[in-house]
Amino acid sequence: MAFFIMLLINTLHTFGIAATRPIVSIYSEQLGFTSAIIGILVASYSFLPMMIAARTGRWVDRIGARKMVYIGGGGLLTGFLVPILFPTLPALFFSQIILGFSQLFIVLSIQKTVGNMPGERDRLIATHSLSGAIGEMLGPLVSGFTYAHFGFQWAFGVSAFVSLLAILLGLLLKKKDWQWGDPAAESEAGRVEPIWKLLRDVNLRNAILISGVVLYSKELVTAYFPLYGTSIGMTSSSIGLALSISSLMSLVVRFLQYPIIRWLGRSRVMTGTLVVAASAYMLISLTELPVWLGVLLAVMGASLGIGQPLSMVYALDLSPVRRHGEILGLRVSINRVLQFFAPMVFGGIGGAIGLAAIFLSNGAIMLLVSFFTRIDPSIGSASREGIAKADAARVTEGRNRLPMKEAPPSKP
Repeated sequence: MAFFIMLLINTLHTFGIAATRPIVSIYSEQLGFTSAIIGILVASYSFLPMMIAARTGRWVDRIGARKMVYIGGGGLLTGFLVPILFPTLPALFFSQIILGFSQLFIVLSIQKTVGNMPGERDRLIATHSLSGAIGEMLGPLVSGFTYAHFGFQWAFGVSAFVSLLAILLGLLLKKKDWQWGDPAAESEAGRVEPIWKLLRDVNLRNAILISGVVLYSKELVTAYFPLYGTSIGMTSSSIGLALSISSLMSLVVRFLQYPIIRWLGRSRVMTGTLVVAASAYMLISLTELPVWLGVLLAVMGASLGIGQPLSMVYALDLSPVRRHGEILGLRVSINRVLQFFAPMVFGGIGGAIGLAAIFLSNGAIMLLVSFFTRIDPSIGSASREGIAKADAARVTEGRNRLPMKEAPPSKP
């Protein structure tokens, strides 16, 4: 039951973030700001996570996931409420910064806890990512409709309500429900090597880089597709529907993710998703037909939807349990670096050449990344015996940390 409550919390928080991201771009444009300013605003969401994600992961390792989730939930609620009270550009900047920082607390805590629960890690992470995809799908759909009919403040109000619901839901979980991968039982004396030394593994480096490219590519769609859609005459409701279709395909493909990985292997799947997504990206710049744009966004959503959870599995498999929070934080940090600079760079490109150039140029970049970041296929093709041993070790480890029940008195 605790597992499903965590997944629901993840869905609700993801919904809140996904619902507000496209609205920020549309509302800022209506206020009269240029695409370059909007790019900076969108990038501000990633500023603090870019700077301190690895350190935040260390906090998760040291003080535990449970406290971090509560702190993050409070931060998200604050970030949603401020623009409702003060619907201005400075308030939007403040909101984006605190939302990015707070979501980091929640993401790292739930990722580490779920990734160390008993069971096959590929399946656990796939299910976790599925819960996030549900939130990503529903968020833009609900906020697009709400914004079109009730306005900006109501759209943010829905996210605030959902965030409060997630906080209350977290009260149902007990302290022991967060014990999987709890570093308190795994602390070691002595000096810990710098985290950058963990990146001597080229496969881990490539997986983290692919994760960043996938994430910032999704960010560009969220930030600039609403502007592109508006420029060709699409309504806010149809834009929200198109983004929700993309998220829906990201959700649907997660049901097939586990058998696909077992069939083709993680390495081939990761490379293939980049190639397919890059092709869809480039084709967006060549059409203005809403139907075809919906199809391309669906293909892109399915492709990018697999890359993120696979990189997470690699990060957990190739790092020690006691440093999972830290390595996941480093992964997020690199993701946010790309998320921070990419919207500004591509916003400049869009302002100078046109919005269509954003999609064409990023598609070309993704093709290059797919060629230079191939991961050793043997890493994702572990034998079932090896997987079973790893699962058994995690189960035993978790049982050793559970409180011992008092043995019943022996009969005379």
